[in-house]
Amino acid sequence: MELWRQLMPAFRAGLAAGLLLALIAALLAFPLGCLIGVCRVMHIAVVRKLADAYINLVRSTPIPVIFIFFFFALPDVGLKFSAFGCAAAGLALYMASYVAEAVRSGVNAVPSGYIEAARALGLRERTVIGGILLPQAIKAVIPTMGNLSVDLIKNTSIAYTISVVELTGTA
Repeated sequence: MELWRQLMPAFRAGLAAGLLLALIAALLAFPLGCLIGVCRVMHIAVVRKLADAYINLVRSTPIPVIFIFFFFALPDVGLKFSAFGCAAAGLALYMASYVAEAVRSGVNAVPSGYIEAARALGLRERTVIGGILLPQAIKAVIPTMGNLSVDLIKNTSIAYTISVVELTGTA
């Protein structure tokens, strides 16, 4: 029991670091993923293909490779971040690709009649997307966002590969 009391502060600090890492990554990933997801269903071919390329590239890249790229390759071009910053940025970019796919599926779930009616009323594209399409799409993907949040918390343990000491590193 005494050993447990000695180790408990370290475990609390590791848990706090992991949760902070997940929170920062989520605050970056969810808006970026929404933007990329909307770009994925746009009628402008170049924008749609760029979003598709980003999603396919990032989703097929393992997280440790992304972390190593941020931690070791970016300093060679003059961009230096702490290990925690590299982990947060890497997790955010990785999770944004999954959020984008969830948002795309939510946008595709909205009946096209709503969008056609909004355009028939003469609403601007920005209003159609921001006021009609996205609120309904987000409502449809809330359960998926919950699952992605759980995955994000689990993926923080991989940050130990670049020396971010969170709960896994503490254990």
